[in-house]
Amino acid sequence: MDPVTQTLTALSLSEAGFKRKTRDATLALLVAANLADLDVVSRAWGKLAYLQFHRGPADSLLGTTLLGALTAGVIYALRKNRPPARHAPPLNAKWLLLGCWAAAGSHLLLDLANSYGVQLFWPWSARWYAADIEFATDPVLLALLLVGLGLPALLRLVSEEVGARRGSMQSGALVALALVAGLLSLRWASHRRALTALQSRTYHGQEAEAVAAFPTLANPFEWIGVAETPTAIEVAPINSLNGELDTESERIYYKPNPSAPLRAALKTRTLKVFMSFARFPWARVRSSRSGWVVTVQDLRFVAPGTDRKPMSAQVRLNKNLRVLSQTLRLK
Repeated sequence: MDPVTQTLTALSLSEAGFKRKTRDATLALLVAANLADLDVVSRAWGKLAYLQFHRGPADSLLGTTLLGALTAGVIYALRKNRPPARHAPPLNAKWLLLGCWAAAGSHLLLDLANSYGVQLFWPWSARWYAADIEFATDPVLLALLLVGLGLPALLRLVSEEVGARRGSMQSGALVALALVAGLLSLRWASHRRALTALQSRTYHGQEAEAVAAFPTLANPFEWIGVAETPTAIEVAPINSLNGELDTESERIYYKPNPSAPLRAALKTRTLKVFMSFARFPWARVRSSRSGWVVTVQDLRFVAPGTDRKPMSAQVRLNKNLRVLSQTLRLK
């Protein structure tokens, strides 16, 4: 999920109660909620390293537990000898640790909610898990958090201006978190309906071997349906309210026949890493003046009706099937 959503969620958790249990809760929760995103530094070692490590160790159950504990431990060590602010609760190690785990856990849950996914059980399993219910940046989710936190803050300023008692932001934070939980529940139910509709269909006379529904921006009832059959992968928008596919926007990607260039390309490190990440890989093999070009796209990231290109990997081979180049295109 985007850093703004992660930060506002952590702020809501702090205002909802943790800041009343321990000093420095807000600082600790904000750090814990964003610390896992430091895995973007893997990009310095190239796109392939980024694909391997982003949303991997730091976004696993083990990584979340360790990062939460690390954040609490460092902040406690740095702040324990500082005098408490006026009207602030004392520094409490137990509540600081629980708050950091809650914030780090919210990061994991929000990342798990979208289609990129996380390696939840790293290092014991390299399998990717994704709930597919949230877009990477959801303006509705952001609006709910901003309203829940912003409205009480505004009322607080007004109260101070007229000399009234200073109000609390706790109720607004609790409402924001409840609204977020409600939106995610609505998206989960809508997603299940979309999957049921996709599973109940046949695709040009063939049963689907696998189906998925990926979220669209803002609308919780519009999904990108993907169905894989023995011969093709079909992609089309689907409405979860009526279960109807938008056949006018449908795209059909026919699977390639087995070939020596494809087999050679799949042995490269780039395609091995890419294939371990891709959920609906679709390969194209074409000849070139120097030999062959093999391109594999992850159709999970296709958006029918737009010019957005999905994540892909490409391998160029000479006529003797020796690798000339390997490239990776991230979305």
